[in-house]
Amino acid sequence: MNYDFDKLLNILETLKGIEIREDYHPEKDAFFHSLQIVYNAMRESKDIELILAAMMHDVGKAISKHDHEKVAVEILQGLLTDKSLWLIENHMRVWYFVEGKMIRLQKINDLVSNEWFSDLVFLARWDKMSRKADFPGCYDREKIKAKLEEMSKGETNANK
Repeated sequence: MNYDFDKLLNILETLKGIEIREDYHPEKDAFFHSLQIVYNAMRESKDIELILAAMMHDVGKAISKHDHEKVAVEILQGLLTDKSLWLIENHMRVWYFVEGKMIRLQKINDLVSNEWFSDLVFLARWDKMSRKADFPGCYDREKIKAKLEEMSKGETNANK
């Protein structure tokens, strides 16, 4: 897929100043959280689809704090692959599964039998570890864009 990284980064930047629940996110800002997750994802994976899902997973929060994953998928239609969109759409559902709040066995089976479930676990891990109020990273748009462009030229399903 040919990605429009400028457009994706513009969408990501809409999160600047969007406050998020401090009890879940001590970093308090959706953009700051997203920077942390993209750096963690790039450090641990070469899978561009997974990295873009991680980077863009919360962009719906710029419009709505409720059902932000569905809003994100609507915003990102045509800009990301089906895999990335599935990961974004399900990044909250995996927590219901892990916490034992997903009750219906069919929903559980649908989630865990999906070919991208292991990637969803990585996304959940990065989401959880990207909640540091004192994260020293800074936003270097051109550096992130260059890294994404480099990764998109390689194999999208590289080993993590």
